[in-house]
Amino acid sequence: MTVSDDYPQHWTIAQEHQFWDMTSLQRIKAGVPVYFWQIGASWLGMAVATSDAERLSSDADKPWDDTGKRVYRARFTFDMLTTEPLTQPTWGQVQRDSGIKSGLNRSVFEVDKPAQQLWLGSQFSDRSSQAEFSFSSDDLFFKAAADAEDDQRDRASRMVVIRQGQERFRSEVLEAYEGMCAISGSDIADALEAAHIRRYLGHWTNPVTNGILLRADLHRLFDRHLLTVLPDATILLAPELRSSAYAEFDGATLAMPSSKTSRPDAESLREHNRDCPWLSDRSIPVVGT
Repeated sequence: MTVSDDYPQHWTIAQEHQFWDMTSLQRIKAGVPVYFWQIGASWLGMAVATSDAERLSSDADKPWDDTGKRVYRARFTFDMLTTEPLTQPTWGQVQRDSGIKSGLNRSVFEVDKPAQQLWLGSQFSDRSSQAEFSFSSDDLFFKAAADAEDDQRDRASRMVVIRQGQERFRSEVLEAYEGMCAISGSDIADALEAAHIRRYLGHWTNPVTNGILLRADLHRLFDRHLLTVLPDATILLAPELRSSAYAEFDGATLAMPSSKTSRPDAESLREHNRDCPWLSDRSIPVVGT
């Protein structure tokens, strides 16, 4: 979403009301990530849509300063994930680094390539998120702190986002890893989960290259950045786990899929590495010694 340089205050208005209006109905669905960009500047924030885009009624409240100059016809609601981008690139730099070819001549444009969508998600810090994600093997629940005055039932119905395509993702990752945990070798199907390397942001973050088949407990450690995998497939544990029952896995090698096209994306692994505050060059073992 682009915010006009003539009306930069619309960003403040949008955050206050938690909705965004458009001059035409766009294909925005509940659960998709939405990125806001200030024309003439850079990233403003990352949000998640909490409703499908729908047509506006004629009597809908329209708080925008340009109402009357511009006709708003559709709206979606959202909740902020973060207003703290990791970088502030120019749009030219975004096009160069992400491969996105769209210009900023439209207020809304859709990015449909998984690699580009993953790149966009990498521009924002997980730790600065104002929301909490909790993962199960079937669903993604998005939770945000509600004001005491909020209608809890109504807020819950808006804020719970079902993880799209999860069954297909798990099936593809199970097949790629031949039904065995890539770290422990466990082949007990009920104990295995398809872990996302980069966090889940909708069905486009479900390519098999963004997944690793892990035993449930190892999946939890991976999600909490207490365990990570280097691009060369070396498994590393956080210092507090190196004398635990998991010690045998520290420095071991991840079992890779036989198909090269199904192996973990190296840049996604690097992103996971960067989110491990305990990881430094000194903690990376020298292969062959």
